[in-house]
Amino acid sequence: MDKRCTFRRMICGIIAIAGVMLLGYGIMASIRHDRTMHAALMQLQADNQADTIFTSDSAARALVRYFDHPWHNANDRLLAYYLLGRAHADMGEAPQAIEDYQTAIERADTTAADCDFRLLRNVYGQMADVYDAQNLPEDELKANQMFIYYSWIIGDSIQAVEGYRSTERCYDLLGKPDSILIVDSIARIQLLSLGDTIDAARTLLAPIYIYSLRAQFDKAKRGIDLIRAKADVFNDDGSLQAGREMYYYTLGFYHDGVNQLDSAEYYYRLALAAGEAEAGYKGLLSVYGKLRNTDSIVKYAPLYADANDASHDSLRTAEVHKTASLYNYNRHLKDATRERLAKQKTQTVLLVISLITICLVVYGYHVLRRYKEEKARMAKAYLQAVADLNATQKEITILRKEKYHLEGLESLLQSKEKKVAELKTQIDVYRAKLHLSKGLDSVKETTLVEIIQLFHGMAEARTIKDGDSARLLKPRGAKVAEWKMMRQAVQQCYPSFYLTITTQYQLSDQELKVCILSRLQFDVKEMATLLNTSIGSISNARQSIAKKIFDISSAMRLDQKLAEL
Repeated sequence: MDKRCTFRRMICGIIAIAGVMLLGYGIMASIRHDRTMHAALMQLQADNQADTIFTSDSAARALVRYFDHPWHNANDRLLAYYLLGRAHADMGEAPQAIEDYQTAIERADTTAADCDFRLLRNVYGQMADVYDAQNLPEDELKANQMFIYYSWIIGDSIQAVEGYRSTERCYDLLGKPDSILIVDSIARIQLLSLGDTIDAARTLLAPIYIYSLRAQFDKAKRGIDLIRAKADVFNDDGSLQAGREMYYYTLGFYHDGVNQLDSAEYYYRLALAAGEAEAGYKGLLSVYGKLRNTDSIVKYAPLYADANDASHDSLRTAEVHKTASLYNYNRHLKDATRERLAKQKTQTVLLVISLITICLVVYGYHVLRRYKEEKARMAKAYLQAVADLNATQKEITILRKEKYHLEGLESLLQSKEKKVAELKTQIDVYRAKLHLSKGLDSVKETTLVEIIQLFHGMAEARTIKDGDSARLLKPRGAKVAEWKMMRQAVQQCYPSFYLTITTQYQLSDQELKVCILSRLQFDVKEMATLLNTSIGSISNARQSIAKKIFDISSAMRLDQKLAEL
């Protein structure tokens, strides 16, 4: 017995160790995969910071699929969508890039202590760049304002000022020169507070044109002088630095306004030589118009028109790219919508199947509960009918032994016998409904006594002679088929007892077997052998039975009480 228990414990231990090892392997594999994906995320971010031009979004999409779950860190989800937006921006898919940036912003948790506000700021900056390329000044302005806001949050005052200056173009496209003056004034004040006098002077480049346009030439002159003195926008030879050639036109426009036409013509021609054809020809036409130089007007008017047409052609080309981008985006939206609908359909089907399964389980549970309740009620009625039959038969026996003739005795006996017949019919009906006469084929040729002897034989060591040799049979537990035969025999021979313990009380399978063996007068050691368990487990089961059936804490008189039951 001890060896069998030790073997079972060893098997259980091996199974438990194997389960722990499998679980540990799964956890380690998950950790390794998570580290691999984090390394891939960091590598793609490094490529982005190195100004790599992305030609595919497959790597970023894989990162989004992995990290876009609530259990992942919000910063990782933010970064994954930001990189996907960068890829789409490089691929010319502007609307889709905007969608990715918006999703990245939604994934950020600004309430968390470790929120990556710098990355969030950069998302708004990249979004502003895409809006700028798409000529959407209002959206660009909103993105820039958030860029400025988060720049101040992270303490990056320089980038905050750059954000103010980048809104100039938005206000210019929106036709709001006053706003340009305000943001340039704010930027200049901030730069001076930071000690950056060069960039502070450069903020006057745009206001000079506005002042000249409004004929506020004194303000424009002060700005020009300050730029020449501190802005450091001119090379040693007096030419403007690359990228600032439009300032030639601004200077020409100022001198044009104060009627210094020679200087105006000079700067307009410098703008023309620097590649600013439309602005240069426009300025020259203004100068020659004031000089009434018809020949020059005739010469430069077609050139200005051609430059103007070229400018509009460039805008139309940008619009074509924008339209193509929108077409690709709409196609992406259609594909995404189709995938979403398919996913929703699958989820709906799974939900319906789950609901049906739950309903079937609940229905089955209620049906089974009603069946058990009905069986318990019927078993109780059967037991009551058996008790009434026994009591009525006893009354008849007593009445038949009555020595003195009582008035109405025969009538009473007939009434009692009629009741006995009715009770027997009722009991037969109950027996049929409770299947007390079914499923007993295996015990028809084997009496309960023989089964009890078989169980006693299994529970003790015995010697079997086979000719001249003898074979020792060790004690063993009862098999499933043998337990089935035992229960069927008890059900046939002691139907009231069997119905009571199976329907009136919530006994476990082991308690039910212990209860049957106790009723048949098996000792505790034999029960332990037949059930492949310890004597202590049998004692605990007997105490539980005594408590459940008879509401007593001791199992000392359990066998007697079961016999009475």
